[in-house]
Amino acid sequence: MEILNMRVLYWIKMLAMALECTESATTVPVNDATNAGYDKVSFELRNFQIKDSGTYSCKDRNNITVQGSVTITHAVPITMVTLRPSFDPMNVVEGVPSTFSCVTSESRPPATVSWFKGIDDITAFSNNVTTTFITTSTLTYTPSRDDQGKRIRCEGNNGGTTVTSQVKPQANIQ
Repeated sequence: MEILNMRVLYWIKMLAMALECTESATTVPVNDATNAGYDKVSFELRNFQIKDSGTYSCKDRNNITVQGSVTITHAVPITMVTLRPSFDPMNVVEGVPSTFSCVTSESRPPATVSWFKGIDDITAFSNNVTTTFITTSTLTYTPSRDDQGKRIRCEGNNGGTTVTSQVKPQANIQ
């Protein structure tokens, strides 16, 4: 279980009333009389887990809704991208479309995938689909004679470190 301490700040005008913060059916009492009369109330969520992701809002105990809410998502960094096919070199025929796929590890938020031929970004020729926080990208690439010897790779990112495919097949144009 990953422990994630999150500080959530709600900018509201406090009167001398108690506050309750809710997420779905869960109520978290906030007993902090020191903030009475101030514009800022804070509380900490400890041991934050995936199941705790959601939209949180605050209201006073008299059930008068205070405007404002915050959505908190449990972040999971991308750890791996797998490129297929993994033949190296990759024999392709000039002018004939070839298909590659790149599958990411589970990540939150879902990863985006970028494609490269040598140093050229060819992401525009791909299509990304995300299912259960796993992104699968399919690249349809039509090789030309100028692509001889260039390496194809995919990269995934979900806001943190960019992860590059270990397999980077070299184009062998026929």
